[in-house]
Amino acid sequence: MPAYELYDHAGEVPLRTWKTTGVEVPIFDIDGTLTSYHGDDFINKVVLGLLGQEIDKVYPRVGLVSNTTDTRHVNTVAHNLEETLGVNVYTVC
Repeated sequence: MPAYELYDHAGEVPLRTWKTTGVEVPIFDIDGTLTSYHGDDFINKVVLGLLGQEIDKVYPRVGLVSNTTDTRHVNTVAHNLEETLGVNVYTVC
């Protein structure tokens, strides 16, 4: 398994498969840090995909990666994810 895998949509991420291969914390790129994606659809697209997969039943925590210097933005996104998905969110920015 490579060090990381990229998916265009959170609904495509095989979370239950990841869990069986030992992935402890899935990390999500919220603003193009790891990919060329630049958009404001993180909450809409990603969260809906994760809700559909019941991420809270697979992973109790997730991580966010951001290249922004505005930690308020990252913390706001993290808080919204915690409230919406029912998981603990760790951030790196």
